[in-house]
Amino acid sequence: MADISTIATASYSFLSFFDDEDDDMLETAAAVFCMTRYRVRVPLYVENVVTNYDEIEFRSQFRMTRRSFNLLTNLIYATDKVSTYHDQGREPIQLEKQVLVTVWYLANKDSHREIADRFNITVSSVARTKSRVIDAIMALMKEFIVWPTGARLQLIQEQFQAVNGFPGVVRAIDGTHIPIAAPSDHKSSYLNRKKYHSLVLQAVITRDAVETEDGPDMLPEPEVEEDGDDETQADNMNTTGVHKRDYIADLLL
Repeated sequence: MADISTIATASYSFLSFFDDEDDDMLETAAAVFCMTRYRVRVPLYVENVVTNYDEIEFRSQFRMTRRSFNLLTNLIYATDKVSTYHDQGREPIQLEKQVLVTVWYLANKDSHREIADRFNITVSSVARTKSRVIDAIMALMKEFIVWPTGARLQLIQEQFQAVNGFPGVVRAIDGTHIPIAAPSDHKSSYLNRKKYHSLVLQAVITRDAVETEDGPDMLPEPEVEEDGDDETQADNMNTTGVHKRDYIADLLL
């Protein structure tokens, strides 16, 4: 393979074919072409750090339990859409690491560059990895997002109509704010129209869930007092958020 001096010599010979006005641009291009870059990354983050996370820390970092992650990884493996083998170039990225990269991308706000540094892979690998894994997740969609058919469809329509008189309704959709403590970064991104920090949950539910009397909408919104101290407001919002979160978890599980 040609060394840097050979490439530089060839580049400047190439420059001789152009007039003076083009020299600056082409010399810059040649310099960039000859320059080698070494990115400093986090070594063995998955192998030495993630594997030692306890359940609480894993869920905090990846926004899902380790059990759910393992289930997702097995389901993705079964789709055969995420390759873990090739016979040339860099060592292939293991499936578990590819799923971790994608879940991190979906659960956090890091750029491709930041994710590449954390997981010790190239920026282009981040882009390809998340694309493959998300395609695999989309392929699983029909197994988990299932609309009612046949007798079940007819029964749900009749149940909804008995409640509100509207025919042909099979699902109800709504959203709720889950209050959180203000994050240290990008606080304004989490500030809602009611002037407190929250995450937004949107849910589609059946007639069975509509019957529940102590659902999220029945829980009081956090009281935000203009003159209250920050600590009191944070405690109040977190308490309401925990109640909503626990109810929704029980409903979904």
